[in-house]
Amino acid sequence: TLLRIDEVPLESYVAGVVNAEIGVFAAAGSGSGVEIPTAQRRDRVFASFQTFAVAARSYVIWWYLRQGETAEFHIKDGPCNQVYKDDRTEIATAAASTTTGQILVAEFDEDLLDKHEYASSCARRGTLPSYKSARSVDPDDILPDHPLDRVCVRDWCGHDNERMAHQDHPLFPAGNRSLVRGICQWGSVERSVRGDSYLQILSHYQPLLVVRSLDPEPVFGGLTGVLTDAETGGILVGADVLLAFDGRELSGRTDREGAYEFTGLEPGMWDVQIRAEGYITQGDRILVEAGSVRYAHFQLQSSSEGDNPRDAGPSVPGSIQTSDTPSAVERDPAIGCGCNSRAALGLMEWCCVFVGFWLFGPLRRRQRRANPSL
Repeated sequence: TLLRIDEVPLESYVAGVVNAEIGVFAAAGSGSGVEIPTAQRRDRVFASFQTFAVAARSYVIWWYLRQGETAEFHIKDGPCNQVYKDDRTEIATAAASTTTGQILVAEFDEDLLDKHEYASSCARRGTLPSYKSARSVDPDDILPDHPLDRVCVRDWCGHDNERMAHQDHPLFPAGNRSLVRGICQWGSVERSVRGDSYLQILSHYQPLLVVRSLDPEPVFGGLTGVLTDAETGGILVGADVLLAFDGRELSGRTDREGAYEFTGLEPGMWDVQIRAEGYITQGDRILVEAGSVRYAHFQLQSSSEGDNPRDAGPSVPGSIQTSDTPSAVERDPAIGCGCNSRAALGLMEWCCVFVGFWLFGPLRRRQRRANPSL
């Protein structure tokens, strides 16, 4: 047996868990027969992704405290704990970034952290029980379940539960793998689509808990880049750069080197609009992450006389080069469009995770007792 251990920063780990656990819901939010643009679908389900960013962070920190700072590893990457994949998506990374440091703690003691689990199904806190709306069923169609055996077990994952060995039936595959506790994945998506915030979703499923931030102060990010002419590669001086996010609007101009810079930006997806005299107004959405600077270099297309002046209306997509590290400005006009998501870390087929982060405040893990023997 090969055991591979990797050290992953906390927020990067959270983004990997969110994508692995509920990434499939990024395409949700569109009605039957109704075509909804990808960006709008993302906005409709984003609160659900934020919900599970907080849940995943709370869960892994409980395990971090349980294993101890000097442990060989803190958590496994499979369903034994919570699923982690090395793939990153824009929506999962944004969910982790916009909830940086937030965890669930007891309402009566904000220094007390318990192992708060979650599942795909909703149990008693989701949809109505099926028996309230199901059609009449012939008693002869009911399949009895005769447990073959039962035992009280405790495994590495901390699942101190009574387990039953159910009979197999072809109509009910994997029927013994349903978790019905904590936050509901399907229910959280439905609540997000109807307009609930992630704090409202958490309050619904965990009414006795509150959200606490590990960081003593908010952590901000930055955005910087250079504007050039797409045809000549020349720098653009005095161009307007407009930013908007969550009701906040900022503006600036490029300097004599064609560069712009914004600092102290809240983490999240910022709408960026570029305006320059004689050029087509260009816009894009760029992810700003806590504690890092995003580099976005724009190449503007020149406009015909009288077409799309500086104070024109809607912007159009254009050429943009984005990265998380400084780089020379590309002069090739065919850079490509859109905001690239954060590159994956490139780790493959690993089993366990060593989570690297620091805790602020006297956070305590709630002790859990094993179930009594049968």
